[in-house]
Amino acid sequence: MAEEKKAYKIIFDINKFTQALIATGEREKHCYNLSLLVYGYLMPNANREDVKSFQTYYAMAHDDQEYAEIMNYLGQDENAKYVHEVAYHMYKNPQSTEARTFTEYWNFINCVFRDKPTSEELNLVLKKLSTFDEKTQYEILMALFERSNLDYLKYKDVQTNLSVLLFNRPEAPFEIKAYCINRLHNMNVNSDKLEDMRIELLEAAKKEIDKELHKDFPSVPYIAKVCKLADGQIPVKLWEEYKPYFNIEKITSADANYIRKLQKTTEERLTEVDKRIAEQKQQYETVIEEKDKELKETQNSLQKNLNRAEKAEHSAQQDKDWYEKELAKERDNVEKLKKKNSELTGEMNKLEKANTEMNGKLKKLRIILAKMKVGGLFNKNTDEIKQMQDIVDTYTL
Repeated sequence: MAEEKKAYKIIFDINKFTQALIATGEREKHCYNLSLLVYGYLMPNANREDVKSFQTYYAMAHDDQEYAEIMNYLGQDENAKYVHEVAYHMYKNPQSTEARTFTEYWNFINCVFRDKPTSEELNLVLKKLSTFDEKTQYEILMALFERSNLDYLKYKDVQTNLSVLLFNRPEAPFEIKAYCINRLHNMNVNSDKLEDMRIELLEAAKKEIDKELHKDFPSVPYIAKVCKLADGQIPVKLWEEYKPYFNIEKITSADANYIRKLQKTTEERLTEVDKRIAEQKQQYETVIEEKDKELKETQNSLQKNLNRAEKAEHSAQQDKDWYEKELAKERDNVEKLKKKNSELTGEMNKLEKANTEMNGKLKKLRIILAKMKVGGLFNKNTDEIKQMQDIVDTYTL
């Protein structure tokens, strides 16, 4: 039982599921009931009553054992089984990350299958085809191409995009490519673009006939079909050039020259392709060489600028060091001058003090001499006293 539970805990794969849904024989019923599952059960605030039809259609089991019996009932249809498995898993795990992913996926892709989708929805799918792998992309394009209810008037832009995308798919059969051109013609798409596509199709038709003729048992009806489709695509101005290649009588006759001509044309086309590839390769190599040369020149220029910058930086550093040394010397000299000035200021203060004291003494001495002079003391030793008087009168500090 544990193994059965593990078997039904699937990983949702958008490519595998989309391919299975497109391939199953009851696609429309599946799409209707998957919408009930998403919009009536998985979406937030869904009306769970709407899911009853879904439960009835898928015969929802109460456990994995009952589900295994349902799978056995489905028989060998692996695509239907996988669609059932995914639906059952989402139903059993509505809050899971996979259920949320499936809901987002279904909101996006269901327009491919449901009636009356909008052009905007379909164009968005075409725009986001790269979300899927190559095989799934082609199958989505074919599923849309085969829808008969996508009329040209209402879905003109969708049909245009779809036809161009499908025409450019390498796996698209020749007749599908021819139908794509016819659709574009019916919608009056740009004639120059159509003419290029027609020439591409005519070359493909020649290859298609060549490939069929190389088979041991070629199909005449298929060759005739290719010729008929190709005839309808030959531009008037190229009629004489291309018409001979699509003559069913000549193709099926034992005209070895015609077959060799057809083979030669194919070989020439291959040679032209090889030549174009070689020319493009040479152009790319030339561009690469030029870009490499420009890159080296740019690198050399940057290196020179870097060397000059480093040299200038070194010279600037030397100048900075010299100025810093000179500044240090000047600062040292200033400090010395400040110290000397301080010392001189001290000496000046001492001298001023001594001068003040000496002036005081001289003043007192002058007073004393004056008194001596008045008191008649100059009568004796008059010459010596006179000399003292002269010295005191002429001395200044």
